Amino acid sequence: MNNFGFPFFKKYTLVFFFLLLANLGFGQTKEIDSLKTVLRKTNTDTTKINTQVALAKEYMSINLDTFNLFTKMARKLSLRSNNHKLARIYSNSGLGYIYTSQIDSARFYFDKALEILNKKEDKKVRAAVYSNYGMSYQSTDDFEKRIAYNLKVINLLEDNPYNLSLAHYNQGIIYGQANLTKLSKKHLKLAYAISKKGENQRSEGLAIMGLGHIFMEEKKLDSAEMYLRKGLMLCEETKNPQICHAINDKLGLLYNELGKYDKANSFLLAAKDFAYIRKDDRDLANSFVNLGYLELKRKNFQKSIEYFKEYERFFKTTKGSVMLDVNMYRFWSEAEAKAGNLIESNRLAIKYADVKDSIFSKENRDLLAEAELKYESEKKDKEIAEQKLALTESESKTRTMSILIVSLLLASILLWFLFQQRQKRIQQQLVTIQREQEVRTLESLMEGEEKERFRIAKELHDGVNGDLSAIKFKLSSLLEMNNSVIKDDHD
Repeated sequence: MNNFGFPFFKKYTLVFFFLLLANLGFGQTKEIDSLKTVLRKTNTDTTKINTQVALAKEYMSINLDTFNLFTKMARKLSLRSNNHKLARIYSNSGLGYIYTSQIDSARFYFDKALEILNKKEDKKVRAAVYSNYGMSYQSTDDFEKRIAYNLKVINLLEDNPYNLSLAHYNQGIIYGQANLTKLSKKHLKLAYAISKKGENQRSEGLAIMGLGHIFMEEKKLDSAEMYLRKGLMLCEETKNPQICHAINDKLGLLYNELGKYDKANSFLLAAKDFAYIRKDDRDLANSFVNLGYLELKRKNFQKSIEYFKEYERFFKTTKGSVMLDVNMYRFWSEAEAKAGNLIESNRLAIKYADVKDSIFSKENRDLLAEAELKYESEKKDKEIAEQKLALTESESKTRTMSILIVSLLLASILLWFLFQQRQKRIQQQLVTIQREQEVRTLESLMEGEEKERFRIAKELHDGVNGDLSAIKFKLSSLLEMNNSVIKDDHD
């Protein structure tokens, strides 16, 4: 690994594992005060446990002692009440033991969490447990297990863009530590693409640091500075010690590479201060290595040696990262040589060679490449299976649609036939009604004519009878008059 490429990957596995597990939030002071108020006022175990877990999450990136305190409180109360968050709490408990380098105890709690998850699945919690498990191998050279666990995390988080981005980011860091630059860049770029697509400010902030590293590796230092300055704005906005340590540390390394040593020193000291605030010995150890490297380049060899000795003191208490160990011995050896301490320089050079060989052996590199190949193969198999399933579902949908269309067509024909039959019946009924109306009309006309004839006949009959009666009466009168005249004549 080149002189410049190492610093980004030195200890950042731990930093970004923390970010993955913490699901880090911003504006934490207000959130912490609010959660503490809830904790003081609540009387229910469930609310207390939820609040303690939330507080532990907030303190993970601020103060590890307080994180461990709230995690233990939540675990104790959960065991008493059999709370459903026990798996997550066990995972956090194991994480607390990693901070204190009690790896066996950490894995004990991770196993207990997995026992619960085997009975009641929770993909997000399982991903956190696997991520923690991978982190438990950070202080060894077992990159294969770290990669394997993180690939499990990636598979579990495919439907969770924010955490998936962080998982790819983590994978990029691990590959970077293993000196597999191509694979490292691949996962870092994936992390950025996913976070950008998801429009998640927190995830994008981490991806910005990844891009900064990519540009530094490619010696595009102006672009690297631009992205890291964006990260610095994020630090100033959030005041988050974990983010601020990483950004300041990275900017210090950038300016060290550019030969701007005063600026580099300012940022690296700020990074060390943030590590003190968070009480993270690993971050402190990391800062001592980078400060020692800076003083080496400034030719302050004695001060450089003092920083490396400080690192060694922290390394003994924290069982720090093998990658840090490699680079520390490398630069420490160089500082001792330039200070004229050749025997000590040779001893450190031998240590450097031993540790480096254990990490970057061809066998290990082949194993790591094989792990990635296996992941890609499984991913392709999964994609093929998904495509087959999609094709089957598509064919099934096509058959269903065909049956539905034929059924609708037949139903339409049947409805049309029934409609036509009904129309015929209605037409026939209309014809029948029309004929009946015509008959009734004809009968009405005939009845009217008959009544008219009867009226006329009656009128004629009544008129003739009157006339005949009048004539008869007249004739009778005339006859009587004639008889009277005749009678008078005789007389």
